[in-house]
Amino acid sequence: INAEYMGLLKRSLAELQHTVAYLQSMGVTHIPLTRLMEASPSVLRFGVVDRIQPLFEWLLCVGVQRSNLCVLLARQPNLLSSTITTTLQPKVEYLLEVGVASSQVGQLITVSPQILALNVEHNLKPTVKFLLEFGVGPKRLAKIITSHTHVLGSSIEANLKPTIEFYRQLGVDEKRLIHTLATNPRLLQLSIEDNLKPKLKLLQHIEHTLDPHNNASGVQSYPLYFQWSPERILRRLCCFTASPQLPSLRSILHPTDAQFNLRYEAKLCYGTPAQQHTLLVAAGLADHPTFSTIAAELLKTV
Repeated sequence: INAEYMGLLKRSLAELQHTVAYLQSMGVTHIPLTRLMEASPSVLRFGVVDRIQPLFEWLLCVGVQRSNLCVLLARQPNLLSSTITTTLQPKVEYLLEVGVASSQVGQLITVSPQILALNVEHNLKPTVKFLLEFGVGPKRLAKIITSHTHVLGSSIEANLKPTIEFYRQLGVDEKRLIHTLATNPRLLQLSIEDNLKPKLKLLQHIEHTLDPHNNASGVQSYPLYFQWSPERILRRLCCFTASPQLPSLRSILHPTDAQFNLRYEAKLCYGTPAQQHTLLVAAGLADHPTFSTIAAELLKTV
């Protein structure tokens, strides 16, 4: 029997009923109790007075809404095993220290409860220090923490450093790179092998085909190229495979579909499913995991 369920067997029926009644009084009825139990069987293993109630009161104190308490517990069940004064509170204090507003803490925890599982000394402080040294300003850092909390859980050596170096090797200006990554930190989370490299390979194939003597790439001035989906990139770039030159990547990828179709109506005939598939084959990407599903779907429409 799972150790968490073993703990339940040691509790009396009255104790279990007390816990369930308390959870229901705190809003557990907004989601099925069975769902909460599946996510966190340990919730009934702990007593109300000694563990659950103090945790809920602390969460309410830092700004978590009452209606979100049980949802939060289902998403991050190990909170029940955490000590408030020595484990949870120091993380909130550090977030306040690096610029997160007290009014934002509750929402931050609700949206990204995994932040409470990170270690201040081993995760939060090193990552914050790395981002500041990279050039991210204090105000922008606070925005990254509140809107892209997952960056704080990224490995500096295995993820952040290699990704930044990848952009640098493309020739992106350092000032532009800092601004781009600071305002679009999601770019730091993209896999080099499964996302950045195949997108780059497709672009370089087209750029080299149109101008074999030009070694510059459009990503140097528009690193946001990598934020767009493979489908969008393929469909739109394909329209220019017969052009004398490639327009700016921003003018190609940033507009809405309606704006793009209107602006480049004469080019749409070059972006058919058959031509998109041919482009993937020519670029050696038809079998790459990033584009293989797209290639298979394109074949169905040919």
